[in-house]
Amino acid sequence: MRTIHTWVAVLALAAGGAACKSNVEKKADKVEDKQKDVVEARRDVANKQRDVQKQQNDLTDARAQYQTAVHDRLAKIDMKLDDLRARTDAASQSAATSLKQRRDDLAMRADQIPAQPGDQFDSFKKNIDDSFDKLEKDIDDAAKNTKDAYKHDTTAPATTTPAPRKY
Repeated sequence: MRTIHTWVAVLALAAGGAACKSNVEKKADKVEDKQKDVVEARRDVANKQRDVQKQQNDLTDARAQYQTAVHDRLAKIDMKLDDLRARTDAASQSAATSLKQRRDDLAMRADQIPAQPGDQFDSFKKNIDDSFDKLEKDIDDAAKNTKDAYKHDTTAPATTTPAPRKY
């Protein structure tokens, strides 16, 4: 009978011991879970870094495209200013000089395009575009006004036909 009780006790311990994990096994499971969390976090960080890199590349491309557009606008302004400077009246010369200074100031500001931080690029671009629009309008107005002034210049000699000579 004693042997039966002993066997029952041994079997009970064996069955109970197999169902319960030891502290070492529990800690090993926790470590595995933490390792899985770390691997997932690293994957998330790598994805975020790719997203940031893509945004930086997009911003660099946008800056380059905008800088090209700015240089094209400056070239068109230069042509209009050359036309204005080619006129001989004082009003055209004066307007061309002041507008050329504004053009140069705008070009210096536009040279700062690559240095603009990403979060300020849109407001910088809007400011530059507004300045371009105003300058282009003022150049067109100056060209129109000096052309109209030249048409109505009373100091210009009148073109009349000379009186016929009597013989």
